[in-house]
This record gives sequence, C-alpha cells and structure tokens, in this order.
Amino acid sequence: MKKVISTRGISYHIEQIISRAKKEIILITPFLQLPKEFHKRLLDASDRGVKIIMVYGKKEELDKEQESMLLKIDNLELRYLDRLHAKVYLNELEGVIASMNLYQYSEVNNFELGVSFVNDNLDRDNMYQDTFHEVQLIISQSELKKERVSIEVLDKQEIILSLFYSENNQDILFENIPVKGISISKRYGFITYHIYENLMPYEDLKRFRRDALNLIYENVGSDYRLYWSYPYDKICIYHKKGIQFDNKLQELSYCRKVIERVNSQIKELIN
Repeated sequence: MKKVISTRGISYHIEQIISRAKKEIILITPFLQLPKEFHKRLLDASDRGVKIIMVYGKKEELDKEQESMLLKIDNLELRYLDRLHAKVYLNELEGVIASMNLYQYSEVNNFELGVSFVNDNLDRDNMYQDTFHEVQLIISQSELKKERVSIEVLDKQEIILSLFYSENNQDILFENIPVKGISISKRYGFITYHIYENLMPYEDLKRFRRDALNLIYENVGSDYRLYWSYPYDKICIYHKKGIQFDNKLQELSYCRKVIERVNSQIKELIN
C-alpha cells in the first residue's frame, strides 16, 4: 500500500520507522540536524539491537552537538556521500521517500511531500524492493565515518570511555593542556586528536605541521599504530595489531601511557 504524505505525515512515518524496527533502520538524508525526539528513538532502537545505517551529505563536518549525539548511538553506522541528494527512510517493514531532510528546520518551516509504502505481498510493483536496492548502491559508494559498537564489544567501549579520565576519574586528560585549536574524541582508534586550523594561531600551526609528525611518531613507537589524515586535521592512535591483555586495567594502562606522552609532546610544541 502506498500513500502520499505531507510534512507532519513524513515526520510521523519516520518516527514509526524507527520505533517499529526489529532488525534494521536505514536513514538517507543530505542535510542532518537530528531532532531530539528522533535521537531518543534511535537510542532505544540501538538498545534493542537494531542495526542502524545513516548516510548524510553536503557538509562533511558535523557540528559538535550533532557529532556528540550520534556517537552515543552504539549500534549506528554513520556514512558520508558528498553527492547525496536523495531522502529515503526505511526499516525491514516499511519506508518513506520524501522531499524532507532529517533536519529540524525542514520539519518546522518547510512544506514537504512524500510517499510511504510497505514491504508486503501487496507490493506488486516492487516499490520497497527497488528502493532498498537503490539505497544499497548509495551505501556502497559512501564513506564510513563511524562504525557500530556491537554488544560483544561493550566491555571494550567502557575501557575507551574511561581513557579520557585521569586517575581520580574526574579530569579529562587533555583538560590540563589548554591548546587552542585541538580537541579529542574517540572517533577513530582509542583516541583521535582533531586539529582545527582556523582556530589555531598561525605560528603554532606552522610549528605543529613542521615538527609534530616526526616527534609524535617517536613518542608513539612500535607498540601502537598511528595514522595522520591528510590534510593533517586528525591524529588517530590505535592498538598494535594482535596485541592481547590479561585484564582491563592492563589495557587501560597501555592506552593511558601513549595518551600522556602525546599530550605532553603537543603541549611542548604549541606552548
């Protein structure tokens, strides 16, 4: 069954797609500003073990609030495609193709139009299956930005979360190094340093680019894997391949050691 829906109907059906999903949710939206209610629904779906794939486009760097919200959804796979213009929302039972982005402004201010459809025996023109196939093509051409955190690795995720705290479990390790233009996250590896060129003083940026890579490589050593993205806006540190730990505390100590060394090195370069 297919039905033409307007702005409020689109929002309602997207919410139902998220709430009713048992296995999978796919959200395709060029512009992304996730409404808080949808965020809550996605958290609930993630807790139910529903696999969530979200593809966005247009602006690759999300604002801090959106990035923080999305990182909290463990079972979310976030992807980016710069040429994206389609807006499609699916679960295993139903779907919507619409003019509306998953963007709060659109929901409140725009006149939107879409079509809802279901995945059942009455879908004789194969609208659901054809849409699902096209969506898979979009996903296959997109760039992975965030992997899902499965139930099996939640214990490891707890370790990663604790890495950002000092021994008194209160202060973020990087907080005592006030470096303008650098922030940290868990986006890639067990720690990612984000370098914002437009926020860093020019002389600091020049010195950082000239000296940082070799010095940080020396501090990281062969016990870790270090990746530095071009054009040098992210430094990502990963576990050494194949390394094993007897317990969580051993892994925590392993990660903390390199974070403290790199933090210290960055402070010497910038300050």
